[in-house]
Amino acid sequence: MRDQPGTTLEVILNAELARLLRQHGFEAEAEQSVQASGRRYQIDVFVELGERAVGIEGKFAPARTLRTDAEQRLPEAPLRWRGLPVTSVFEIVYPERLKKLSEGRARDELARCTDLEYQQHSLNLASKGLVE
Repeated sequence: MRDQPGTTLEVILNAELARLLRQHGFEAEAEQSVQASGRRYQIDVFVELGERAVGIEGKFAPARTLRTDAEQRLPEAPLRWRGLPVTSVFEIVYPERLKKLSEGRARDELARCTDLEYQQHSLNLASKGLVE
């Protein structure tokens, strides 16, 4: 049976990205909600890196609102995941072609992608006295 074209959602790719990171030895979880300053923040993927954690915000290209979305999801107060301070957020741009594939094909293609775009957004919490 031929694979039919589809529409893959970002949450599917976020979950697949976390799975791929775990496959490569990282502690990673997708679609995590954490609380800080009395508010809930939804982060696409968290990754543990030793004594720190980073967040990943993903969007399909052209991702015009990625930086704004990432900044809106970040609190001014310390953000912690699994007790670890979150010190950076990486903005990942998924190629638009993945959106047009069925979920299964998009997952397979993500593992082979060599054209993911990303940018680091440092929270610089230490300079604000918000992390130890």
